[in-house]
Amino acid sequence: ALKIKKSEYAYSGRYLAELASQKFTDAEKTILLVISQNNKSSDYWNWYLTLLQERLGAPKAKLDSVYNQAFKSVVSEKKINVVTHYAQILTKLGDKQGAIAQWNKAIETYPQNKDIYQAEIDILNK
Repeated sequence: ALKIKKSEYAYSGRYLAELASQKFTDAEKTILLVISQNNKSSDYWNWYLTLLQERLGAPKAKLDSVYNQAFKSVVSEKKINVVTHYAQILTKLGDKQGAIAQWNKAIETYPQNKDIYQAEIDILNK
């Protein structure tokens, strides 16, 4: 597919294949190519954050940097997806305060789901 057209869809297919083959360094290079094709998609940024956290063991400073880039780049109506995904990552990392801050940011970003996000905060506070 990449020989025909270098598109985000072709690169995302390669990314998924590399991920399944546990070629995580290659997958990182490919997801960055996907993001260079379309940096407005919350899905691609979330894939990258998950790869960094779960497979590459990136330090929190790197995760914070990528999250900040994602939040700035993603289209407004999809920012909430990046915020909630990062809150979940911070929870997995044991960064309770960071996760709570992200859930509060989720409330600010998408107040329609305030009760859902507040429930996540309440769980973390217990």
